[in-house]
Amino acid sequence: MADFEFETTGLVNVTNGSVDVIGVGTNWVASYPGLMLWLDGLSYPVKSVNGRNSITLVHPYQGSTATGAKYALVPVHPGTLNAQKAVITVLEAINNLIANGGIGGGGGGTGSGGPGIIGAVVNSAGHLIITLSDGRTIDAGLVKGADGQDGQDGTGSGGGDISMAAIQGFSQFAGTPVGGGLAGLFIPVTTGAPNITLTQRSEIVIPWDDKDAGAAMWVEKRPNAAAIIVGAANVPLPQPGGDEVNRR
Repeated sequence: MADFEFETTGLVNVTNGSVDVIGVGTNWVASYPGLMLWLDGLSYPVKSVNGRNSITLVHPYQGSTATGAKYALVPVHPGTLNAQKAVITVLEAINNLIANGGIGGGGGGTGSGGPGIIGAVVNSAGHLIITLSDGRTIDAGLVKGADGQDGQDGTGSGGGDISMAAIQGFSQFAGTPVGGGLAGLFIPVTTGAPNITLTQRSEIVIPWDDKDAGAAMWVEKRPNAAAIIVGAANVPLPQPGGDEVNRR
């Protein structure tokens, strides 16, 4: 049986009558929903995780003011915490590649490129394994839950202009909300546009220097279709104007 997931890294500073909790040496997952702060034998519902070292409580802290106190963040839905951490790890790896020249380029002369992502696969243990172009691998943690029941075979296309191993893993996440039917989709990161003809297009701009910003994409079941949801987390507004949606 897997251990219950808690967050206990670092210490916290709390003030009587305040909703602000400051972490010291903490590494909290920003914007993760459904947490309780356990402190000195009492639990306090968390309103928001503002960053790696900042939490806002729903109600003011009623205990004694303390500095460097031991704590535990207890997820109300523990099954989704590992998946959220894995996604954050992937985004940090991509941000690191961007910062080191592995993705994109500046407007100057030709420089040496950094490592890129050439593959991502969920192994038999349910861990997302990312392979870099320099031969290194990154274990992004557990992202795959138990396999669901096989569905009916669909009808394939007679050919297209996609000539790359675009989808490396398509799996059911554990801990989805009640009534949810979400599936995770991982795609490779390339140095240019892949050879795919888009019938619809959407852009999200993420600043390179914002380590808490990220993009999310998932497939959501609908009665007679599957909707691809694309969104941004902690990305500042307004976004620059993008292309209009084109339909065939």
